[in-house]
Amino acid sequence: MESKEMSVPVTLNYKGGGIRLQDVASFVGLGWSLRAGGMVTRIVRGMPDESEKGYIGKNKTGVQVNGGGETNATRADKVATGEWDGEPDLFYISTPTGEFSFVFDENGIPVFNQPVKCKVSFERLNGPDDDLSIQWHLTDASGIHYIFGMDAASRENVADTKSFTSTWYLSKMYSFNKTDEITFDYLEGKDVTTTIYNRMRVNFKAYNCMPPDNFQTIINNSRTYQKVKYLSAVNTISGRMKLNYIDRRDDLDNGYALSSIEIYNKIDVDPVRKYTFTYDYFTSPLPEKERNRLCLKQIYTSFGKNTPLFRLYNLDYYFNPGLIFPDRSSASFDHWGFYNNNSGSTPYYPEADKEPVLEKTLQYSLRSIEHAQGGKTEFLYELNSYYDEASNTDKKSGGLRISAMKEYDNSGKSYTRSYEYKLDNGKSSGQVTMKNIRYIKYSGVTMPSPIGGCSIDAESCNAGLIFNISDINGVFTGYSKVKVIEPNGGYTKSDFTNFNDFPDYFTIHNSLIGTAIDINNIRQFGYSTSNAHKRGLLKSKVVFTSDSKPVSEALYEYGQLSLAQRKALGVSVTLSASIISVLNYFENVYYQVKDNYQLLKETEKIYDAKVPTLYLTKTKSYTYNPEGTLVRITSYTSSEGENYSDKVYYPENRSEIAGLTADETQAYTLMNDLAVPIREEHNTTDNNKIIKHSSYTVQSDGNPAHTKVFLNKVSSSRNSDPLRQEVDVRYDFVTGNVSKEVKRTGQYTSYLWSSDNKIIAKADYADNNEIYYQGFEEVNNAITGSAYAGRKYFSGSYTIPFTRPNGKKYILSYRKLVAGKWEPVNTVCSSDNMILNEPVPIDNIRIFPEGSQMTTYTHIPLIGITSVCDFNDNTQYYEYDEMLRLKLIRDLKGNILKQMGYQYSCDCFFKNLLASIEIRNAISEDDGTYASYTGDIYVVLRDQAGSPAINPNSVFNFRTTTKTQSSTSSTDGTVTFMGSELMIYSGLLSEYYFDSNGKPIRYKEVSISKLAGTGYN
Repeated sequence: MESKEMSVPVTLNYKGGGIRLQDVASFVGLGWSLRAGGMVTRIVRGMPDESEKGYIGKNKTGVQVNGGGETNATRADKVATGEWDGEPDLFYISTPTGEFSFVFDENGIPVFNQPVKCKVSFERLNGPDDDLSIQWHLTDASGIHYIFGMDAASRENVADTKSFTSTWYLSKMYSFNKTDEITFDYLEGKDVTTTIYNRMRVNFKAYNCMPPDNFQTIINNSRTYQKVKYLSAVNTISGRMKLNYIDRRDDLDNGYALSSIEIYNKIDVDPVRKYTFTYDYFTSPLPEKERNRLCLKQIYTSFGKNTPLFRLYNLDYYFNPGLIFPDRSSASFDHWGFYNNNSGSTPYYPEADKEPVLEKTLQYSLRSIEHAQGGKTEFLYELNSYYDEASNTDKKSGGLRISAMKEYDNSGKSYTRSYEYKLDNGKSSGQVTMKNIRYIKYSGVTMPSPIGGCSIDAESCNAGLIFNISDINGVFTGYSKVKVIEPNGGYTKSDFTNFNDFPDYFTIHNSLIGTAIDINNIRQFGYSTSNAHKRGLLKSKVVFTSDSKPVSEALYEYGQLSLAQRKALGVSVTLSASIISVLNYFENVYYQVKDNYQLLKETEKIYDAKVPTLYLTKTKSYTYNPEGTLVRITSYTSSEGENYSDKVYYPENRSEIAGLTADETQAYTLMNDLAVPIREEHNTTDNNKIIKHSSYTVQSDGNPAHTKVFLNKVSSSRNSDPLRQEVDVRYDFVTGNVSKEVKRTGQYTSYLWSSDNKIIAKADYADNNEIYYQGFEEVNNAITGSAYAGRKYFSGSYTIPFTRPNGKKYILSYRKLVAGKWEPVNTVCSSDNMILNEPVPIDNIRIFPEGSQMTTYTHIPLIGITSVCDFNDNTQYYEYDEMLRLKLIRDLKGNILKQMGYQYSCDCFFKNLLASIEIRNAISEDDGTYASYTGDIYVVLRDQAGSPAINPNSVFNFRTTTKTQSSTSSTDGTVTFMGSELMIYSGLLSEYYFDSNGKPIRYKEVSISKLAGTGYN
């Protein structure tokens, strides 16, 4: 969704790592997610940070937690009993332009792993004690402001002992000058409860002490999201995107599914484009919703009003009818949560089978995408793997990785790109977060006490996932080397940083032993000090021909710009026990790393095709600002003798630029936090310095709150020459649009804009206030029809709202419709606010000074340009087909100047289906005096061949008729399809009471008939 200065990308994303047994489908289907807008969400660690006892809450427990050393008995006791929140929550922010994660330190200051040029803050809207009315504010490096959770409609709470907010959705974003704004609306759904199924058992064997009895317990984690929020609209200066939902799902109580996205411009009543989503379930829906999985099947599009649906994508998934997923509460999953062969009733390791199985991990994963333009993309998977140093073998780990992607063209010919994840020695390049998969919290630990050691062998075995099976980003298997083999046999080898390069750190203390416990002898039950931000970085990339000759090589070097700092201490306490009033506990300690680890150098080698030992070398080195958020200097060298550099000055570097005007200094001060270059220096190999300087100016309408900053001039110089102005730019203060540009040559151009920020007129050698244009595209009482330019014209008396600003001679031109032909009229604008009293329709009014050159434009918002009329009054027309693609460009006489043709290989237009009513699960009873007939009534959609099919959002209308011996009544109903069938009635279909002669004396009959609806015959 484009706006004037900003945009909102809308993307549909698929997670290709496999479907876990306990995964719940989002509102766009299992494995899929829709990104549009943004949010602030979090993982609550301990208690919500903002709560009274939270890390940065009213009691400021984070300050207390950070006040002691890494072991502290008083702190551990308060954390264990819930008096203090020992851990900072982990926050994630997503915007249309980026994603960030951070924690708050004990002073409420955001701490990022890596330098980020943005500002984050939150405020309580209803006072210090209201934790549920919090609003977030983020400003990014472009100066765009994002507001999250402006009201209850954009906040989502979780029911707990005390409800807390889990997600704040993006409410509004606006540009630096507040000349563009995008707002977001949300639909309030019902409460939705999801459950993570888990169980735990603890077995004790003790010496010199009395342990508790062995026990098992269910620790299912059910979470209720209160009045779930769904994005319903994105509003921009250009139009509106509306999202519609189905409020009935067979896999999730109260869940919604996205049914369509409609795009509206600012002029038309009907959507200019619509995307429609169809769904089904991998199996026929069962009464037990925990066994059903929602599946996205097709995406259709349509254009305008009453146009047919056209299929864009058809989605196919791996499905083996013999490997249907069991209930989400089943114990049949591996260490990583993916469906496997564990058939026993116990979920506990080692009795339970926890090994991954490819065929079952593959179930329900995306297999192929069929494209409207023909062909398809097919995905082939294999299990993840890692090299186990202890056994010197490769081992399988959970989840999937891509082994190959096949692209099929329209003829069915395939082109395969395959992937290998091996080191040069043939071993797997995979590494895992946790090398020793342990379900035991501690084993063989001696707990000192006043009466001597108390030795306990114990295990705490969770049936669910091990806590730290993945890192903070959800990665449990990373790869150091990946080889991509192209269809022509050429290949690329890429090396990445991995867990062995930058492991996470677990620090576990025992209060009485006083030393750190070896993490290989105790389960990692808490969070780690994470180095995930340093993993997955590209170290090298080498391209080879099919006969293994090198083509090019790229090397990447990273380094610390400053010493990493440990911030925001987190403490969690577990296995707390008291032996004769002496507290004994295990304490997990971790930090948020504030790092400054950056790319410092890139080296590129280009190999000689005939002599591979010969190559050219090019390098790029980077110098950053002290914070590491901006590249200041990029230096280039090559083996051919090149040696040059580029230096960038940002507003924060304004003190390094001599000779700035007071106006510039004020502007750059206001722009201090922006990553906008204000001066660029290019230092050439031959020691020349070429400068480009961008001068900004401050403008105000008298209200300091309305102060704005605009680019005023662009100048250049060479070596010690003074700056020479290349262009001067003027703006409209209210809209922020460019009103005039003056070039160094003296040529100047002025502009007029539409309300949706499209240029409708430009004139050379005329000021902005010397030109006028009216094409009637945005005039409410204009007539839609065969206009001269665009889609609208005007009939009747029209007053031109133009006042001549000076004594120049002004030309007035327009078109009038005479005998079915648009005739030109050229005259002099002889007065201000001239009135045109033509007895015929008029269009394309233009006023400009004599000697200037004016070009005008019409367009359909969110579609494209419809006409261009140049300064010689030559007009070109742009025509679009039913799918809003540019089809023809014509001249004034209707001659075709250019023609575009589009052809799709498939018959992708949707055809209506046949709807039939079927009775299922029928049961009849008859004892001679009473007979009944019960069952379920389904409506089923079938294609012309009789096979079940899906119609995007088909609306089925039906009539239920109830007939008795004395009356007949009817009620009409409507249902919206999600799949190919839907149960619309269940219960009594007929019943009869008989007298002793077998004659009916009382009866009731229920029948359902089909009425006209949408998408079926």
